Amino acid sequence: MIEFLIRVLVAFVLGLFGISSVVTTEVEPQTEAMIRQATVIESVEVLVLESFPMQIDLHVTGYQAHGCDAAVQVGQSRVGEQVPAEIYTELPMGVMCPAVLRAYDDTIRLDGSFEPGTYQIDVNGTIVEVEL
Repeated sequence: MIEFLIRVLVAFVLGLFGISSVVTTEVEPQTEAMIRQATVIESVEVLVLESFPMQIDLHVTGYQAHGCDAAVQVGQSRVGEQVPAEIYTELPMGVMCPAVLRAYDDTIRLDGSFEPGTYQIDVNGTIVEVEL
């Protein structure tokens, strides 16, 4: 409310002196830089679903090397028989987290369907091969 009154007062004063327009620029708030923290992977178990076309789930266990309560994100892609997957959290730069490990245990569905063949799945550097 005070900001509105100040703008009206400034416009009135400028109108008195014959200045016809005022240029204002909005300052965008700075977005905080984020750091991506990879989940430490201890095991990856490949689960081939009984479906047609074939689908794959991964039972992944490991831990977050920080104690912050941050949402775990999963990114994945596929190039031929190579299936890289990344499991991570994003934290604001400079955030202080408790010095505790947070367990990670989840089942991830790989995108798409799979034809018979040998696939190499890389989850944060832990590589498993599966023959379908």
